[in-house]
Amino acid sequence: MKILVLNSGSSSIKFQLIETDSEMIASNTDRCLGKGIVERIGTDEDGVPLANPVAWPGPEPAPLLRLEGT
Repeated sequence: MKILVLNSGSSSIKFQLIETDSEMIASNTDRCLGKGIVERIGTDEDGVPLANPVAWPGPEPAPLLRLEGT
């Protein structure tokens, strides 16, 4: 299963996509598929810094935010 974790503050959102299942949870081997942050929400300097952006591989439309690969 894939789990999206969100941590939202007053002017930022941190997110992480995790792949896991019951065996991975038991052995503490969850896999991080990507993570990122949206900072300075509501200011003139808001942005989405991603360290390693990649081209969207799918035929469907790309998401608004691309995940940082890990």
